[in-house]
Amino acid sequence: MGIRGLSAKRDLHIVQDPFKLLTTELRICERKKSLCTADFFAGILIIAFAVVVVFVCLRESGLLIPRGDVPYVLLELRTLDQGSHPVVGASVFYNGEQIGTTDAFGEWRKFMQVPFGTNLFLKVKKETSRAVYETEKELTVPTNFAENGEIRISSTIQLLRAKKI
Repeated sequence: MGIRGLSAKRDLHIVQDPFKLLTTELRICERKKSLCTADFFAGILIIAFAVVVVFVCLRESGLLIPRGDVPYVLLELRTLDQGSHPVVGASVFYNGEQIGTTDAFGEWRKFMQVPFGTNLFLKVKKETSRAVYETEKELTVPTNFAENGEIRISSTIQLLRAKKI
């Protein structure tokens, strides 16, 4: 028997088998339009809720770093004297607080949590029995992450003699 009929007035398609055992009707939204739009908006709300839940789970697991979070920045500083030799044991200051000293190669490294686009003013000071050497350096944190997901700032400072003791 196959297809029995197709009505042009309604979207109704009836498929019938010879013994009428598996007859089905496929109808496309015969209800009022307001009910169809309510179903549409309910579906949109469910999808939006699912998206919010997924993003919250990703953020809590640490896989998603939102733009508002403060990133960790690797700061590297190499300190040289006027003869381009490394300065060992020079104190490094940030906001008036000592945050470290240079090593045997005149280098200092630290991970710091600093907001994007911040200007850092580092001061390096070395006191010897003959003189006090100090210099300031301004470093700028980029406004976004690099391609590898890291922020690394490297710089070289040359200490100048400030005053004799």
